[in-house]
Amino acid sequence: MKALKKVLLGILSVACVITASVGLTACNSAGGTTQEKEGTEGLAYYPLPDGTYAVSQGNTKYLEEIVIPSTYNGKAVTMVADDAFSGDNLKSITIPDSVIEIAGSAFENCSNLTSVTCPLFAIAYIPKSNVQTVVITSGGVVGDAIFKDYSSLTSVVIGDCITSIASYAFYGCSNLTSVEISNSVTSIGNYAFSNCERLTSVVLGDSVTSINEGVFSGCDSLTSVVIGDRITSIGDYAFDGCSNLTSVVILDSVTSIGERAFSDCSRLTSVEISDRVTEIGQEAFYNCSSLQYNVKDGLKYLGNKSNAYLYLAGCQNKRLIISPTIDGACKFIAEDAFSRCYRLTSVEIPDSVTSIGAGAFSDCNSLQYNVKGGLNYLGNKNNPYIYLAGCENKSITSATIDVACKFIAGGVFAGCSSLTSVVIPDSITEIASSAFGNCTSLTSVEIPDSVTSIGSSAFYNCSSLTSVVIPDSVTSIGNSAFYNCSSLTSVTCPAFAISYITKDNLQTVVITSGESIGFYAFYGCSSLTSVVI
Repeated sequence: MKALKKVLLGILSVACVITASVGLTACNSAGGTTQEKEGTEGLAYYPLPDGTYAVSQGNTKYLEEIVIPSTYNGKAVTMVADDAFSGDNLKSITIPDSVIEIAGSAFENCSNLTSVTCPLFAIAYIPKSNVQTVVITSGGVVGDAIFKDYSSLTSVVIGDCITSIASYAFYGCSNLTSVEISNSVTSIGNYAFSNCERLTSVVLGDSVTSINEGVFSGCDSLTSVVIGDRITSIGDYAFDGCSNLTSVVILDSVTSIGERAFSDCSRLTSVEISDRVTEIGQEAFYNCSSLQYNVKDGLKYLGNKSNAYLYLAGCQNKRLIISPTIDGACKFIAEDAFSRCYRLTSVEIPDSVTSIGAGAFSDCNSLQYNVKGGLNYLGNKNNPYIYLAGCENKSITSATIDVACKFIAGGVFAGCSSLTSVVIPDSITEIASSAFGNCTSLTSVEIPDSVTSIGSSAFYNCSSLTSVVIPDSVTSIGNSAFYNCSSLTSVTCPAFAISYITKDNLQTVVITSGESIGFYAFYGCSSLTSVVI
């Protein structure tokens, strides 16, 4: 069995349940053990050097159900012998927790097994083609992809001895309808139940704190979800493609909703978003065509009972939007919210806004900006410079972003091939995707300590860039952020950032933070002369 990593779990409401367990010497919901079943008569036992016993089928070859006892003659049964069970008759097997070793061919040709009760490690030895019900009695961690593509599996009970369900554990179990998971489980890995097409509802244990990436993606039959009060984050693609999901309640404990978390939930009609949410990823509700919005002044919002206007998703009719008023309680403006509003002439961004998605005001050809230093801004009467939307002229040679600016649009300087220098104020927390892409004359850039993320292709093909300082505050860097920055000779950055740097001519590197440097981090750095760690 592979050693496996721990991951995180959550609380949801749905008919597929996750609770306490059954089985031989299994931990139950109270932390005790269940009563041991009597062993099947006719089994054969063989003494082992350590005084315990191995077991094989003996005279039970034609039985449909077999229970292996945990003891024989007062000694533990610890092994299932080589070629112990064979034949098409066996449909149900119970293996006690006393068993710690199973020979590789112990259940060879038992292709009609439909019901299994056993310790977790034993699953690897069971032919999976027809297994329908599984009770896990002990084991610790349900491993990576351990039940992946068990197409006949309909029901799983995971006992109190299990602490974690790893990535892809039940991926593609297309007939799985019922899962019981105990409160002992603290984490569920990425895509653990993805593409379980018949899973209709979920209730997760009290110990889970996050719903990780893609956990329930592609669960077409999932109809309702309640996010419990211990869940703090909903990962990217968590419920992507749950086409029958109709309602979602996101409670106060949740602070972040990932990219495309509920995308393509085509029957989703209602969602409540808590005031405590501080981050909503790109396209979180993309293509949710049945979603009912709170409409005000021609704008569509999502929110909750106390604030119906938390998340500005878009416009009722983009052809009619001219000068809308964004509600003063709005915190999030979604990606493409006003894109292609060709008649839009003016808009005020309230101070309450904490996030503006990619392309929120793209292709708004009639929009009038607040211009300063050759840069186009949107804002409000108190602060006209909240959002840097672009440049007056792509031939700009230098730029100083206003100190009151909070957001930089994606691609804001993209293609400004004459731009040689830029000053980024410490009011900026994110450098958006493609912000400086193809700024081929840009020679150096200093990223302030306020910045926490650098988007994909942010400095793509800045071929004259010779030095860059990435502060320790940066925790996320997108793909190709510094791709083809072929003139880079000097970099100061956290350890993880090295993998994003073009290394063709890199000479000096200063690593400012990080616990480890990855494999091949400096591979191919033929010009490297100095590294400070």
